[in-house]
Amino acid sequence: MGLFEKFSQTNRLIRIDTELGSDKLLLTKVEGHEALSRPYQFSLTCLSQLSAIEPNKLMGKVIDFSFELNDGGERAFNGIVCELRHRGKISDTLYQYELKVVPQLWLLSQRTNIRIYQHKTIPQIVEQLLSEHQVVFESKLTASYPVHEYSVQYQETDLDFVQRLLAEAGIFYYFKQQTNQHQLILLDDKNQYDSEGNGLLSQSYGTLESEHFSEWQTSSQLLPIKYSSNGYDFKHPASSLRSDREHSENEVLDANNMEVYRYPGDYQNKCDGQAETAKRLEAIQKHQLQVYAESNIRDLKVGHVYSIVKHENINEVGNSYLVTELEYYAEDDSYKNSSESKQEIKNKAQLIPAEVQFRPDVNNQKPSVKGLQSAVVTGPEGEEIYTDQYGRVRIQFHWDREGKKDENSSCWVRVSHQWAGAGFGGINIPRIGQEVLVEFEDGDPDKPIITGRVYNARNMPPYQLPNNKTQSGWVSRSTPDGTKDTANEIRFEDRKGAEHLLIHAERNQSIEVENEEFHWVGKNRRKTIDNDETVEVKNDRKEKVGNDEEVEIGNNQTLQIANNSVLKVGKNRTVEIEKDSINTVNNHQKDYVYANHSQEVGGHYKHKVAGKYTLEAVEKIFTRTNKFLLEVSDTLEIAGPGGSIIIDSSGITIEGKEINIKGSAINLGSGSASQIEALKGAANEGLPFCEECESNS
Repeated sequence: MGLFEKFSQTNRLIRIDTELGSDKLLLTKVEGHEALSRPYQFSLTCLSQLSAIEPNKLMGKVIDFSFELNDGGERAFNGIVCELRHRGKISDTLYQYELKVVPQLWLLSQRTNIRIYQHKTIPQIVEQLLSEHQVVFESKLTASYPVHEYSVQYQETDLDFVQRLLAEAGIFYYFKQQTNQHQLILLDDKNQYDSEGNGLLSQSYGTLESEHFSEWQTSSQLLPIKYSSNGYDFKHPASSLRSDREHSENEVLDANNMEVYRYPGDYQNKCDGQAETAKRLEAIQKHQLQVYAESNIRDLKVGHVYSIVKHENINEVGNSYLVTELEYYAEDDSYKNSSESKQEIKNKAQLIPAEVQFRPDVNNQKPSVKGLQSAVVTGPEGEEIYTDQYGRVRIQFHWDREGKKDENSSCWVRVSHQWAGAGFGGINIPRIGQEVLVEFEDGDPDKPIITGRVYNARNMPPYQLPNNKTQSGWVSRSTPDGTKDTANEIRFEDRKGAEHLLIHAERNQSIEVENEEFHWVGKNRRKTIDNDETVEVKNDRKEKVGNDEEVEIGNNQTLQIANNSVLKVGKNRTVEIEKDSINTVNNHQKDYVYANHSQEVGGHYKHKVAGKYTLEAVEKIFTRTNKFLLEVSDTLEIAGPGGSIIIDSSGITIEGKEINIKGSAINLGSGSASQIEALKGAANEGLPFCEECESNS
């Protein structure tokens, strides 16, 4: 038969089964590593009569391999081939191959992504990714987990992202192996560790039929005994999120000198903070007591608890341990027709007491985003501004392949403003479609904050550049459906010799000054109002014009003064009224003219006085007219130093020291003829009408 016997794996210590067919590969060596919360990996050395194997026959395919147990059963393993190595010809008829076998979970390491998850718990995110990669899993989680508004997988493989999230949540996993399938089991409580019966410990040498631990070394470590964290929630800025957890069994050490302090924590409230710090401390403390053992126990499994029934240290008997890590080694070269053929299965194990809560180490640190990133403001269709009570907006990053550029593209993102205080500061909300610059608090991709805005080819600056490079300012846009011609604007022109400040209100403008307001204009000022103007001064008003003032009113003017009015003109004053003028004085009126006073009336002139009318001239009164009519209803009296004339209802009385009547002709009518004739003669001769009364002599 030559060097090799019949090529069959029947009754062999280790066996393999692939899609190539029965015994096409002969398993001769298994080396592997398996640990809680880590994908396992096995290296399988095989022999084959096939001189070449097409990679697609095995790569990515599911295979089974197994260990034969002492009771005739088998320990099954299952996985997919991720690497195939042809190691060459080792005999006339046999070739050697090496296969690397990993779980389905390993495929998550082959996709690197940037992806956003919103309003999900960590288990929900993990289960979504496991399902996308067809990983068979079972969740045995008992705790409740907070919903994360926004979680970002940032340039991480799906596997690194899942590993990180599970570690942050304190969730661990192991694999349940069976023929044709392996299943990932998610756990978060020590009470759910699997029990697999009793592991036997003997310090004597064993055989393949006598399974035992050949080495048992315990290791105790001095580790931090206190874990503290803190955080900040802008919605409750005054609330403390400080959380502390100290190892309950510590009675000697100063916890403050053996403390891990972390900021910021991955939580938003005190309750979640307490849960997180407890899990982080448990992840550290699980290393406090560990067992390093070697055995030939073929069915020893990671994630399972074993009770010690025999041990050289009597104090160990009855103790239970959780297997956290295994290194496998199995070899069967019985295909050789030689007395030197080797058959063995052994392993190296790490264990912790079963009463200790296992938590995975947070080895995969959250990626840190360096520098700025660009994004576009998004919102619901039909909206131009979309914000909440904090002035936050939604955005979509350019790397986001799943966002729809709508109100669900991101979480609400805070916006940095020039000034932000308690009910005061500056604000301008980024609008949908605008490009913004985003930074991240502590570099955390889960905590974006908008710190700037930039123009692009779609959103160009409001002033044409570089032609208007000396202009700066602010231009808003009316909404909805605004255009470049519907906007408020403040513009500065800084070109030397043409400096200019423009303030444009698209509709209304309100200026409020709590105290004083001062305006200084170095040269001219012009004000145009296309409609009405109302000015209300609630106290005094003073206006001073250093030179001329001209006021032109296109229609009517009404001036109403509640009290006194004083008009003082230093020189001349001209009032020109093209039509009527009416002055109404409800009480007294006095006009003082300290020099001459002239009135010229182009038509009729009428004075109406309800009471007395007094006309007094120091020198004389001169009246010239074509016709003078003086009419009274009661008495008319003309008096002078020498006499008077009285006209009343009884007649005319002329009285004087001397009465002279002169005229080229005097006609007197009515009365008696003799008296008339006498008066005519006296008048013609210049004689007095009557003799002076004795009483007047």
